[in-house]
Amino acid sequence: MEEQDLLQQLKDTPFACSSLTRLSGGSANYVYRGILLDVIPTGDEFWNVKSVIVKYSLGHIPGNAGFKLDLSRCSVENIVLEYMSQPSLLTMKVKVPVTYFLDRNAHRGIAIQQDFRHSTDIASIIRSAELSNLWMRSKALSTSQEVGHWLRCFHEWASEPQQVDFRSKIGRNVPMQRLKHKVTYGTFIDILKNFPDILQKNIGVLEKVKERAELELLDLASRNEGPDQGMIHGDCWMGNVLLSKSSPTPIGSDTATDIIFIDWEMCQFGHRAYDLGHMIGDLYEAYHFHSSDLSLTMIRGFMDGYGEINDDMAFRTAIHAGVQFLGWYNRRAPSDSVKGTGEQISSAAKISTNLIVNGWERERQWYQSTPLAPLFQSGA
Repeated sequence: MEEQDLLQQLKDTPFACSSLTRLSGGSANYVYRGILLDVIPTGDEFWNVKSVIVKYSLGHIPGNAGFKLDLSRCSVENIVLEYMSQPSLLTMKVKVPVTYFLDRNAHRGIAIQQDFRHSTDIASIIRSAELSNLWMRSKALSTSQEVGHWLRCFHEWASEPQQVDFRSKIGRNVPMQRLKHKVTYGTFIDILKNFPDILQKNIGVLEKVKERAELELLDLASRNEGPDQGMIHGDCWMGNVLLSKSSPTPIGSDTATDIIFIDWEMCQFGHRAYDLGHMIGDLYEAYHFHSSDLSLTMIRGFMDGYGEINDDMAFRTAIHAGVQFLGWYNRRAPSDSVKGTGEQISSAAKISTNLIVNGWERERQWYQSTPLAPLFQSGA
């Protein structure tokens, strides 16, 4: 997407910008920070809106026209953010962006959202030795606890009888259900074909895991509901959780920090273990490939914050964490090589497969010596 074309499309809106800066992160859309030509007053000069986030969406992944994405995702995120401006969620320490403007047609979507200046996503922090060294372990623990607690509140809030309109407007979000399945259970066995010894040893269990996920996808689309299902974020990892300060101070300083949960276009009806497992799988990946001990602290804090879950939920979460971790193999440009040393690559395949298999076989004791032990701290 050419920035000049987008500037031209915005020029007759209240959000005309003098410049756009492409931001890293986010594979589904072109994302920019726009500097407004005219500051939008808020009644408090300190909080006047001087910049915005501009999300430009097409019917495919940027740079890959063959990977189709449904533009309905733009409307889904807009609805989610509108409903989550309710006081029961806003009074918590975790925030969500405000959408100021949405313009969508058959070919593209443009969303203007609140900009949290001086923000950094947590995935980048824990993968950076420089940034993570500035972050005290106690702060990482309390932050992950807040994220876990907020996610539990969101899951419960979205299932309340009074949120029937919210659930009705989002619907199942079938395009995103299919996408989530495609990049997880639709690919994990194919990934293991690159590790034939691991695949051959475990193929029986892995095929059962895949079959259950496929049957659940059909049930979700036909509106058959099961336990531990409800509205989920759908793309729940620390790359979509920002730490934002009101001034450009170092991330480890004691100034007040907001926690912001972003990118809600994958919000869908699904198994809540998909949110928990996605978060834990990503943190495990950061620990494995980046030696991030903070990630282990955050797994514990995240589950402490989310609160007690039963064994069925714990094993489902462990399975999904393994599937999510294994998906590291495909999370790269087609022309890029697989990240990691030879030892890291082979051990990642083995560890993630063990998480899946032991989850399916409900080997509770096996997890006690792994980073996923916090899943089984309570419940029987």
